[in-house]
Amino acid sequence: MKAISIKQPWASLIAHGIKDIENRTWKCPQKYIGQRVLIHASSSKQVFRYSLFQYDIIRRQSQSLIYNCIYDGFPKGAIIGSVVIADCVQNHPSVWAEKG
Repeated sequence: MKAISIKQPWASLIAHGIKDIENRTWKCPQKYIGQRVLIHASSSKQVFRYSLFQYDIIRRQSQSLIYNCIYDGFPKGAIIGSVVIADCVQNHPSVWAEKG
């Protein structure tokens, strides 16, 4: 099974169904669309780049997730879940999408 490495907290937010999109600089190969892939939480330093709207979404969904987002409590260097890659698009309307 294929895996995708994602920095925390994004990996956990995707695994919990809160973050509905992953931003990449490369296009996903068509053969992976519709396929289930493992989510690997990379060992990299945590990323703290939330908008206030994103922070509020996390806070409303789960107090334990927001605690981990603040205090760097997410697992790293491990497989933490799986997702189905639904599509590969640009300029998605999700609050988690990076424009461009």
